[in-house]
Amino acid sequence: MAVGEALTNLVFARVTALKDVKCSGNWMWAAKLPGEGVCLWEACRAMCDVMGQLGVAIDGGKDSLSMAARVEDETVKAPGALVISAYAVCPDITATVTPDLEDPDGKGGIC
Repeated sequence: MAVGEALTNLVFARVTALKDVKCSGNWMWAAKLPGEGVCLWEACRAMCDVMGQLGVAIDGGKDSLSMAARVEDETVKAPGALVISAYAVCPDITATVTPDLEDPDGKGGIC
C-alpha cells in the first residue's frame, strides 16, 4: 500500500516516465523482537516484488529498527511501518493539475 500511495501522489504531475520514478524508503520496525524480523523481511519482499513489476526503483532511505521500549516489566512495540517517498523528473513544472479552482478568464464564474 505504501508504494501505491506514493505513486498516486505523483498522478497529477507530468513525469517523464514511470521507469524514471525513484523512491526513498523509511522503515520503522521492532526488528529485534521475536517474529518481527520475519515480518520485516516479508514486507520488504512484497515491496520489492511490486516495485519490480512496475519498473520503479528504490535508491535510498533509512531505518529505525529499535521501535520498542521497555516499560517496567513489559515491552511495548510500535507497529511495523514503511513510508515511501517518490520523486521523478518533471520537465515542465507548470504542467500539473492543482486542487484549487481557478478562474482563467477573470469573470468570476466557474462555468
